[in-house]
Amino acid sequence: MLEKVSLYVEPSLTLNLPKKELVNFQGTTVQVSTKTVLADFNGTYVVFRGGAINPYVTGGVGFLRNSATLSDGYSGYNLGSDNHLTKNIGGGVRVFLKGQLFVGGEFKKYWASEGGFKTYSGSVGFVF
Repeated sequence: MLEKVSLYVEPSLTLNLPKKELVNFQGTTVQVSTKTVLADFNGTYVVFRGGAINPYVTGGVGFLRNSATLSDGYSGYNLGSDNHLTKNIGGGVRVFLKGQLFVGGEFKKYWASEGGFKTYSGSVGFVF
């Protein structure tokens, strides 16, 4: 089964696993934990439909939320969080394995108020 339409709109939610790092600060070891949530709303255009491989381009807008905490083993401290509006553009490919089942890969370049970053992701899914 192939992509059923060439142009569609889709929401996206990306969560990273909380990252924990031990840091030596003035002779004391502290744990810093960070977490990021990225939500965006994209328009996607399938460049070529007609085979098992469907490449596409995508772009949209969304928001990014970063938060951090610090722990010294006795107490936890909230270091705060920040929110940023984002815009993104990227591309990817979906490879249909059997019927409506596909695997895919995607690259996106994001721009936020504090600079830019890139994401790479993989997916497994099916087309309704």
